[in-house]
Amino acid sequence: SETDVLWPLGHFRSDLEESYGRFFPFWWWARHTNENGESETDWSVFPLLFGGGGTHEHRYFAFFPFFGTLRDFFTYDEINFILFPIFASTVKNPGNQKSYAILFPFTGWGSGDEGWTWWRVWPFYGHSEYPGHYDRKFVMWPFWHSERNYLDTGSPSDEWMFWPFYGEVERGATHARSILWPLFGWNWNDETGYSGWDGPWPLVKFIRNGSGTPYS
Repeated sequence: SETDVLWPLGHFRSDLEESYGRFFPFWWWARHTNENGESETDWSVFPLLFGGGGTHEHRYFAFFPFFGTLRDFFTYDEINFILFPIFASTVKNPGNQKSYAILFPFTGWGSGDEGWTWWRVWPFYGHSEYPGHYDRKFVMWPFWHSERNYLDTGSPSDEWMFWPFYGEVERGATHARSILWPLFGWNWNDETGYSGWDGPWPLVKFIRNGSGTPYS
């Protein structure tokens, strides 16, 4: 069954496996059956109260911004906080990635399986590393950053930028440069012969494909 009240603010729906109700933006409630056939519920009185019930692993309560726990919120399996943004911690699986923040987003750190680590004192310095996958740093954000990505592939990339004055990207046969980003930039591929030029973006653009035919 489905019911609308003062559409589109209020909407209610239910069937044998799940039910859902909302009165935007103040309240919502949902019930669903998990993969084990057990009933779980989630509810919110926005933006202050959040809660969940059903199985022991799914139970949670949060009184924002004072204290609480959230589960399956955004991309995280669990979020805990006290007087947010003074203190918060998160858990994300797979990978058992645990992170902590004090005075979010200025300071934070975290670690997980396979050597995954990160920490930052924003905007002064930050470092995030997942060995064999990526290595990323910034200094005096947003002025300097460097990254090594796709390390687990056959085509890793290296890039750095002293924003907005100059930056480079190298990935296999592909190269890119920028000056006074985003006004002037060019890129080319040693294997295909492709090349492109922007300057000043977005007013002027030239592209030459692999056969040498120009486009503009």
